Amino acid sequence: MPIQSNLNDRWFEFLFEANPQPMTIYDIKTYQFLAVNQAACIQYGYTQEEFLNLTVLEVRHPDDIPEFIKSIKTTCLDVGSGFQSSGIWRHLKKDDSTIYIEISRHLVEFNNRKCICTLINDITDRLLTEKTLQYSEASLAEAQHIAHIGNWEWDIFKNTFQCSKEAARILSLKYHDKTNTMNIDSFISTAYPEDKPLLNEMIQKSLRDFKPWSLEHRILCQNSLIYVKTKGRITFDKNNCPARMFGTIQNITEQKKIEEELRNSRKEFRELSAFLQSALEENRTNIARELHDELGQSLTALDLGLSWISTKLKPPQAELKEKLENLRNIVNFTIEAIQRIASNLRPPALDDLGPAAAIEGLLEEFHSRTGIEFDLKLSQEEFYLEDKVITNIFRILQEALTNITRHASATKVYVRLNQVNKEIILQVQDNGNGFDMAQHKKKPSLGLLGIRERVRMLNGKLIISSAINAGTLIETKIPIGMKT
Repeated sequence: MPIQSNLNDRWFEFLFEANPQPMTIYDIKTYQFLAVNQAACIQYGYTQEEFLNLTVLEVRHPDDIPEFIKSIKTTCLDVGSGFQSSGIWRHLKKDDSTIYIEISRHLVEFNNRKCICTLINDITDRLLTEKTLQYSEASLAEAQHIAHIGNWEWDIFKNTFQCSKEAARILSLKYHDKTNTMNIDSFISTAYPEDKPLLNEMIQKSLRDFKPWSLEHRILCQNSLIYVKTKGRITFDKNNCPARMFGTIQNITEQKKIEEELRNSRKEFRELSAFLQSALEENRTNIARELHDELGQSLTALDLGLSWISTKLKPPQAELKEKLENLRNIVNFTIEAIQRIASNLRPPALDDLGPAAAIEGLLEEFHSRTGIEFDLKLSQEEFYLEDKVITNIFRILQEALTNITRHASATKVYVRLNQVNKEIILQVQDNGNGFDMAQHKKKPSLGLLGIRERVRMLNGKLIISSAINAGTLIETKIPIGMKT
């Protein structure tokens, strides 16, 4: 039954009073409230008597009054035309707090006067929620822009593809707010031609096994090649069927550039380290040779000279002869020290007898100095290797033995040197106290770092195994070329 326009109609009066939404009636000329229902009193905080002493202007926000008056004068309302929306306005409650309301108004006759009946809907909470949502969406969009990461969604049944503004920017796609005509092929087509099959396979594989996926690939963005990291996962409907795929896409071009710069920096560092090691070995060889050839020969000549002088002395000169013998002892001790220093700088056996003899000599000297037993096994009597490989294997063993002496408290060392196909494999194992591998990874020793760097210079592999009270195994695998 249609609502009548005359408030003398009891049915209309009943609906007015019983309505759970606030309703008011005010004079169209004086704006004086003539009737309010109980819901309006509760909404605004006034008693009915207080309300009827107010005008509509007194519950309006001051800034909205001119626009309100204009709307009353320009809006055409006819009695019986029904409720019409007059938009969203700000009203003031009795406690002066502001609420946002949506008003529908209807022209009625009340006591033979033209009046406006209003139906009021408080939308304050809704607007606050919308503003909060808008703020959240804006914050998310800003965060995505800062992080260069966007999100996307693929409706598998409808084959529609939607993405955030940042994702659209990364993909060089036109952004569609709520609706769009893009599909999954539109997304795949953004990939670099060589990467399209791989991206498509990752998506199809996820549809088969329902597992999340992640892929780094390239896309063309405004004629520029950029790197992105794309992730996706399947969600299911109530029938447990794949319904949607949600994912993210992140521009990692800068990260890739940094990684490339870091790789180049490490490469340059290793090249410099290799050059310095090579220069150091060359200097050691030269110094050892000069100590042996120049200083060693001079001291030998000095010893011979002192010996000759000693033979020419007569018995009454016994005291002088004793002095000469003391000087000869000092000279011989110095010759031995020079030979030891020269050997440490560059063992002659490396150049004269080869790596097998040099390693055996190193272990014998290690045993005589520390008392630690050793067990040496070689896969062949001689190894014909490049000089840099021979030198670094010797230095790695030398450093490993130094570490054992300082830290292991071992009683025996096992050394294996094998040539397998195009690899030379050195294994050094002790029966000492070992160490915690987790702690080693956090803070590796300088000795092991030196070994690792030598292995890297030769493009080899280093494996370290150890445990508390279980000894340590150091294994190096170095690619080799036969010495010609």
